[in-house]
Amino acid sequence: MNKLYTFLIALLFSLASFGQLNQVTFGYQLSLPQATMKNGWNSGHGIHFGYHRYFKAIEGFSLGADIGIGNYALERQPQQYVFEDGTITNTEASLSSSLAYGALAARYEPLWRNKLSPFIEIQGGYFGMYSSLFIEDPRDPLGCRALESKDVVSSGTAFWSPGLGFDLELGKDKNDIHGLALSARYVMGGQLEYANMNRLYHTHNGQTNGQPENTVAGESPLMVTFINVTTNQLHEHSVAELYNHPLRVLQFNLTYTYRFGKH
Repeated sequence: MNKLYTFLIALLFSLASFGQLNQVTFGYQLSLPQATMKNGWNSGHGIHFGYHRYFKAIEGFSLGADIGIGNYALERQPQQYVFEDGTITNTEASLSSSLAYGALAARYEPLWRNKLSPFIEIQGGYFGMYSSLFIEDPRDPLGCRALESKDVVSSGTAFWSPGLGFDLELGKDKNDIHGLALSARYVMGGQLEYANMNRLYHTHNGQTNGQPENTVAGESPLMVTFINVTTNQLHEHSVAELYNHPLRVLQFNLTYTYRFGKH
């Protein structure tokens, strides 16, 4: 992902060396899962940054880049593990899950000189989802402890996304224009593996192959190995859910825009 960001920044500097009009953007982004992804998470909230360069040869046409980061899960839940010998261990699991993307973008704005200007665009790039899990030491010193206190799940895929929206001019300062944009994009890509705590079972049977019931295609438990400090027995417990779905996300953006340069 760092290589992608470096490439996009280098591209921005190269675009700034030619063309007539620049636009930088910053705003809020709402991400809503679609299709089978609805089973894994509800919504994501984040921010995005962008840059576009308009070209004199094609009125209203611009090239640029867009970068976004957000969070779709931040949870802390108590968990109770019951072993075959009747031992009970209480602990807490914290899950932080985020999403990020970097993309190149092409936009066409036929009425870009008007105060209200609709546009269409297409983006293509890389989309990633990342989860970090932390399991606290149990409050019972004679109970069970996780051998892995932190488990990171991350995956990414190439994507493309068509979109549309409009720019509203809010004010001018010489050649500089301040505005507000509303837009929507439909993001499509390959398979992604990610984690959430949608279907946790707070009581587990302590069996090494024990898993939550009623799992469906594309879903599986995230298993962590625990050790009983009294008996030294190893047990696996599901502490979160793993999902594997094709990338399908509907994004809505509320964006501040700033245009500068020769019109």
